[in-house]
Formats: sequence, structure tokens, C-alpha cells
Amino acid sequence: MKRQPRILAGTALGLLMACGSAAAMPLHAGSPQNGPIAGHNTAPLILAQGEGSRGAEVLKKRRAERAEKKAREGSEEAGREAEKKGEQAERRREKVESDAARKREAEAGAAKKRQAEAAADRKRRASEEAARQAGKKQEQAERRREKAESDAARKREAEAGAAKKRQAEAAAERKRQASEEAARQAGKKQEQAEKRREKAESDAARKREAEAGAAKKRQAEAAADRKRRAESDAAEEAARRRQAESKEAPQRERRARRDREIIVEEPQGEEEPQRVRRAREAEERRIRERQAREQDDDRDEITESDGEIQERRAQRRLFDSAKERRKARRDRDVEVDEAEIRPLPRDDRDAQRETIAREVRPFIDEDGVRVERRERRRERRPEGAEILREMGDRLILQFGDQILVESDDRRRLSRGASEVYTEELRNGRTRETIIRPNGTRIVTIRNVYGDVIRRSRFTPDGYEQVLSYVDESDYDRLRDWRDPGLDLPPIRIDIPEEEYILDASDGYGADDYYAFLDQPPVEQVQRLYSVDEVKRSARVRDITRRVDLDTITFEFGSASIAESEIERLESLANAMDRMLKENPAEMFLIEGHTDAVGSNIANLALSDRRAEAVALALTDVFGLPPENLTTQGYGEEYLKIDTDEPERENRRVAVRRITPLVAPVASAD
Repeated sequence: MKRQPRILAGTALGLLMACGSAAAMPLHAGSPQNGPIAGHNTAPLILAQGEGSRGAEVLKKRRAERAEKKAREGSEEAGREAEKKGEQAERRREKVESDAARKREAEAGAAKKRQAEAAADRKRRASEEAARQAGKKQEQAERRREKAESDAARKREAEAGAAKKRQAEAAAERKRQASEEAARQAGKKQEQAEKRREKAESDAARKREAEAGAAKKRQAEAAADRKRRAESDAAEEAARRRQAESKEAPQRERRARRDREIIVEEPQGEEEPQRVRRAREAEERRIRERQAREQDDDRDEITESDGEIQERRAQRRLFDSAKERRKARRDRDVEVDEAEIRPLPRDDRDAQRETIAREVRPFIDEDGVRVERRERRRERRPEGAEILREMGDRLILQFGDQILVESDDRRRLSRGASEVYTEELRNGRTRETIIRPNGTRIVTIRNVYGDVIRRSRFTPDGYEQVLSYVDESDYDRLRDWRDPGLDLPPIRIDIPEEEYILDASDGYGADDYYAFLDQPPVEQVQRLYSVDEVKRSARVRDITRRVDLDTITFEFGSASIAESEIERLESLANAMDRMLKENPAEMFLIEGHTDAVGSNIANLALSDRRAEAVALALTDVFGLPPENLTTQGYGEEYLKIDTDEPERENRRVAVRRITPLVAPVASAD
């Protein structure tokens, strides 16, 4: 529609130009411009006089045609030019529209970008605000937690003070009641004694007359009876000695032959290592000690009555301290009174009533310096303690006339921990911290010799459970490694054997184990001991009852527990787990024992591995916390069956609950 006016204008312009050209061009017949029409051989045009007007018309018509043709051609050329200009205009318009479209797209993209940046900025501000709110909440939670801890600490202090006050009042009341009761008993006894004296005087007066005549007769009969009894006793004693000698002679011969073999099992000479020489000397002393013990037993049985012999044998069957005959045990450097049978403690608190109650002070706030953990073999030891041999990760030590095995429980306790580190404290002490993935911390304080003087478990909420505790006033006492049992008289109890030792069998269930282990010690605890003191003193261990795991035995020379026997630990493990739920601070000692085949040094290391194997099974299979278990091997020192032959019952493990020996009862409340 836009091109049509342009075409019409071009056509009109062409017609005007053609008309002007025709009028200005004269006709000459003979001119070359007016020659014949191409393609026809006609003669020159001669216009007659009569045909002038018609020729003019023809000429005019032709001129008009030519003009029209030129006009048409001009119009077409103008139309083409106009069309070309229109196309150029159209392209310019399209370009303008395209530029406008691109501009609009660019503006739209910029708008989107601005919107995205605005959204990101809003999101960033929202995230920063959320972080500020979270930080604020965390600060509030931290303040609440600190306040709760402070309140709990104040509450514990108040409860501890109240408990001490109640204990003091209860002690004063017991003392007053005991004094009044003693006064009443003394008055009553005095009255009874007076009555008995008067009656005795009266009876004596009557009897003197009656007895005067019969005195000679009784004396004669008594003399004859004494003579008969002396002859009979001499015959029975001689027969018993002959029977004992004939029975024990082969066993002693086998023992002496084995002792001779043990002494020569290591090469001798000038180049012999010093530790091997010390180990041989220790083994020779042990053999001489055992021979002396056998001679003592023979001499005792000659002078003792049948009842005394049976009582001594029963004592050796029940108590590990009665099986020891070390020189330190025979020749005490501290005089102690002979033991008297006392009433059994009612519970753990009653068993600890003679211990000095002291406040358990916090110890994690003391500043320390982080250091690399020292290996056990590099730690200092008291004067007189020597390393006889290193057997894998265990050390065989000699201290005086005692040979013992020492192992490191840090590896067993730190299994699966997320972090473990050691700090040095003042006075040569170290603090070891084990952090579990759930946030629980096991913190152990050791003295300069590596002995545990305190161990606690801190729950994720900061509550402390005291597993073992030695008061600071007793730190110097631990430096000498002296057997605290030397300060105690020989143990005596008046209960059936089955109430002191539980010979475990397949017939016992978890309730049976719980009822037995939950009982208090069999005598009063004089003071709190370190875990290592309990391990090294048979007399102190004898204060607690013992479970002999007859269901778990080991193959000769092996510390592995068969899978079929691990299931037999389930009832015991369930009982221990029940006790730990009631008191998470319970401590159990697992003892390892061997038979008498082989050298004592090798048996010590083997028995220690057996105790550790049971502890690992209780933890890995039944989930008992490792820090509530401590282990110690005793080799062939405390045989259950007194024989030098291979004996399966001697290759055993025993369990004791030592909580009242190593931790204050108040900490478990």
C-alpha cells in the first residue's frame, strides 16, 4: 500500500518527460534519426500535401507511443528505485525494531539480574540474621548450662556438707549409744559376777568335803587315761606322717625335677644378659621359697592337732594371702594383733565406717602441659624394683621377694576414642584424658611411678563418677610400693565357704551372680587403697568375695577364649551390667591364673593376657565399659588345685568387686 503512490508518481513524471522530448525533436526524412525502421527496407518517407494531417497524427501517435514507452520505462525505473528505497527503509525499520528488541531483552536481563541480586542480598541478610539468632540462642544455652552446673555444684557441696554433718551426728549417736550400752553391760556383768562368786563360794564349800575322798581316785584314773591317750595319739600321728610322706614323695620329686629343669633352661656364662641372670636368680629364690614352705608345712603338721591342720588347710583353700609364704609375710616389720572374728559389715557404707571421711576435690581444673605419652617401661619405679624381662607389651618386675607382671591398660581403655591426650602436672604426676565419640571423658591421674591415684568418668552433661580415689595425704605412702596387707592381721571369717567363694557353673543365672557380688566386704576397710595396691596385695584382696569362673577355662599355654565359652559369660555380664546401672562407679578386678607347668615368669605374662581376654570379651560382646574393669595376672602363685601337673581348673579367671576398697561410697550416691 505504501509503494502504490510512489509508482503512480513515477509514471506521471515519465509521461511528462516523454512529451517534452517529442515536441523538441523535428522530423527530417533524410536524417539518420528518422531512417527506416529497423528490420524493414522501406523507401524514405515522403509526405504528400494531402496527407499532412494524417501523417502528423501518425507521427504524433508514434511520438506519444515512444513517450509513453519512455514514461513507462521511467516509471518502471522510478518504481524500482522507489521499491529499492522502500526495501532499504524497511530494512532500516526492521533494524530499528531488532535493536529495540535487543535493548528490551538487555533491559529485561538487567532487571532479572537486579532481582536476583536483590533476592541474594535478602537471603544473605536472612542468613546473617539467623546466624545472629543462633549465636544468641547458643550464648543463652551456654549461660543456662553454666548456671545449671554452678547450681549443681552448689547443690553437691550442700549435700556433701549435709552428709558429713549427718555422718558426724550418726557417729556421735552411735558412740553415745555404745557408751550407754557398755555401761549397762558392765553393771549387768558385775551383778552376775557377784552372784556367781557367792554361789561359787557356797558350792566350793560343799564340794571340798565331797571331793576330798574322791580326789585320789580321780587322780589315778586321770593318770591312766592320759597314758592311754598319749600312746594312741603317738600311734595315729606316726601313721599319718607315714601316709603323708608316701603320698607327697612322688609329687615333691617331680617338683624338684621340674625346678632343676627351669633353672638350666637359660644359657649361662660370662656373656649372659643381665636381665636373664636376674630372672634366673628370681626363679631360684622362688624355688627355695617353695621348698621352705613345704618344710614349714611339715613342721607345722607335726606340732599341730588335727583340727588346727584342717583349719590351716581351709584357710589356704579360701584366702590367697594364706597361700603366700614370702619372707615379708612371715617376718612382719609391724606387729599386728591376732585376728578376731568380727560381725560382717551390713553394707559398703558400714564397711568404710573406719576410714577417714574426706571431701573428694575436683581435679580437672588444675593446669597442665600437654606432652607425648610415656611408655610404661620408661616410667620411674621405686628403689629396689627391677625389670627382669620384657615379654611383648608386658614387663616382669621384681620388688623384694615378689615377682609380678605389669601391663598398660591405656590401650584397652582408649579403643574407639575420638581423642586421647596426656598432660604433665606438678610433683611428677600426669593426667590422661580419653574422649569418647558421645562426649564422655575418662580422666586418669597417675603418680611419678605410673600408678593410678585417681580415675573418674565425666558424662556429657558434666557429672563426675569417681571410679578410684586416693586422698592427697596418702600420696607419699604409695611411693614405697609397700604391701598394705602387712598392717593387717591374718583374715578370719565365720561364714560358709560358699558365701565367700562362688564356684561358678552353668547352673548359675544373672540373679545368682548379682546377689553374690552385691554383698559387702567380709571385714572392715581400714583405708581407701589405690587400684595398684589392691592388685599387689593378696591380703587386701581377700577382704572382698570372689567368683571363680569355672565355666571359662583355657587350653594349655593359650589366652584365647573359645566362642562356645564366651556365651557362658552372659549371666555374669548381665549381673555386672545391672550393678553398673545402679551404680556406674562400680569397679571389678579380673584375675588371671595358670597351672604350675612351665616357668613362673612365662606363666605371669600368660595369666595377665587371660585376664585381659575376659575383660575385652565383657566389653566387646556384652558392652561393659572398659574403665570399670581392671586386670591382673598372678601366674601359678595361687593354685586352686595344689599340683605341679597340668590342671585345667588352675587355668582360670576370677572376678572380685573391689569398689569399697578403692572409692568412697558417698561418691556413688
